[in-house]
Amino acid sequence: MSLAISKRRIQKLGGSSLIITIPKNWARKIGLTVGDTVIIVDEGDHLKIMPPDTRVTEKVGIARIKLSGFLREVSVGKIIDCSYQNGHSKIEIQIPSNGNTSPEELAKEAEGHPKVKNAQILDASTILIELETTNGDEVTTLLKKFNTKLQEIIDLGEAAITGSIPLDDAIKAIENSADNAYNIVDSITRLSFKQGIVMCESKGVDPTILIALKILARLLERAIKNLVNFSERDLSLKAVGKIRIIMSEAIGGIASGSGRRIANALNEVSSLREIVAEMRSLSTPEAEKVATCVESMNIAIETLASKGICSVLAAP
Repeated sequence: MSLAISKRRIQKLGGSSLIITIPKNWARKIGLTVGDTVIIVDEGDHLKIMPPDTRVTEKVGIARIKLSGFLREVSVGKIIDCSYQNGHSKIEIQIPSNGNTSPEELAKEAEGHPKVKNAQILDASTILIELETTNGDEVTTLLKKFNTKLQEIIDLGEAAITGSIPLDDAIKAIENSADNAYNIVDSITRLSFKQGIVMCESKGVDPTILIALKILARLLERAIKNLVNFSERDLSLKAVGKIRIIMSEAIGGIASGSGRRIANALNEVSSLREIVAEMRSLSTPEAEKVATCVESMNIAIETLASKGICSVLAAP
């Protein structure tokens, strides 16, 4: 969803009223005409102008894309991911007559995507893709689900280290939980676009945190998989236990807007840094590799928690 920014001069109407015009293209896109009423929301340092009904969802809910230029090199999966995150409910894809892909091939590929409800061929050059919904969850609820998936990754790692479950089964389950966590962040992004949520105004969650959450999910997956295979079992368990506390406090604190929990996470980061130093003191290639993975994840969670503290302080 791109942002169109323009300037408007304030004019005087009558004795004391001030007026501005609205962009013609926006009015046409939404379906506003002369005499229609709009809702104006005072958000402190700026105003939000909205139509009083659902026409914005009906008009803007469909992403219309023509597979030309650089888009020919972009996979349909990436187009679906971006449209889903941007809050669209449907995607209409037009295929040029000289394209290398047929509507049948594109529709089949789209139907295999987890975020797609169905795909249908409209005509010889157009397909319509309907996307899954977010099930009405709120941002804070989705963040808690994200935290649950991260804890699943950690629990699976601990179970593999102690021998409670086979290593191969644990690795597959860890990868599956990481994928689920990644998809939950997509749902949060979609919800923030679809409902116009500025998350720092709701429970102190900053929208710029979203990309960091995705990175964190992958770094945690990588760190736990390395700890599972680390020959120093006691050191692995020690690291996993500390990671569990840090993740729970950091993500839980961001979801609830609790500065105390986020601060606890930041304090525990220092303890995990000491465990990383202990790994490096072993002076083996294996220990160095594991230490680097854990350190990368630790830096990511420290950055995320620091941003979370700032968001809590900035929240009304």
